[in-house]
Amino acid sequence: MTISEAPSDGQHVEATPRTPQRQGLNTETLAMGGLFVAIFAFLAAIFAVVLAATAVDEARSSSGSGSSGGSAAAATTISLSEFSITPGKVKVSSGGAPIEVRNNGTTMHNLSIDGVASPMLDGGKSTELDISSLKPGVYTMKCDVPGHEAAGMKGTLTVE
Repeated sequence: MTISEAPSDGQHVEATPRTPQRQGLNTETLAMGGLFVAIFAFLAAIFAVVLAATAVDEARSSSGSGSSGGSAAAATTISLSEFSITPGKVKVSSGGAPIEVRNNGTTMHNLSIDGVASPMLDGGKSTELDISSLKPGVYTMKCDVPGHEAAGMKGTLTVE
């Protein structure tokens, strides 16, 4: 339907009514919505990758840690770095071989297990830690440098 208007100069002009636009539903709004969905998908993908990497690390540390029952000298090696202890979960036999402690980081670290501790190691250095005095049980492993345990340098040692 058109609306007729009579201009002052005597000509007849027909005007078409405007179609009302819906508030908030335009190309700019749709583009912003798409951007937010893309950002959310990107963050979800990062979270999934981190979660998968953690699961793989956990599986490796639980399957390859500790000494095997019948082998003679299957030494356990624990690596220290900024700011982790790898593997995070270790199982050893009571009275078994010492643990090899390696500092793969760049700053000084040590490994402390309920009062039994290695010396502070510079980056690239290693030592052996005698844990034969530990009785069967579950112990907390940590780095004694202030703030390192809180930053993630901790783990669990199970003596069987």
